[in-house]
Amino acid sequence: MTDLQLYDYSEGYEFRFKCGRCGYIWCDHPATLLQHTDMHDRMYLEEVEKRLVCRNCKTRHVQITPMIRRVTHGFVGGLP
Repeated sequence: MTDLQLYDYSEGYEFRFKCGRCGYIWCDHPATLLQHTDMHDRMYLEEVEKRLVCRNCKTRHVQITPMIRRVTHGFVGGLP
């Protein structure tokens, strides 16, 4: 997947989780993952996927997709 670790997704990111078994989808912030006792900020996303359990069917078939949630500013300037 990627060589990025949890601490690389500190601010401005949100994760989209999708269960490969039941199709349940939910979103959460990286800081929420770090509240789990078996997770730390130096974990790769592949490691996190192996430990996560679906909120719906309680199986370990979760896929993680990082999404940028930073506030973006529109173009300032333009035509006369």
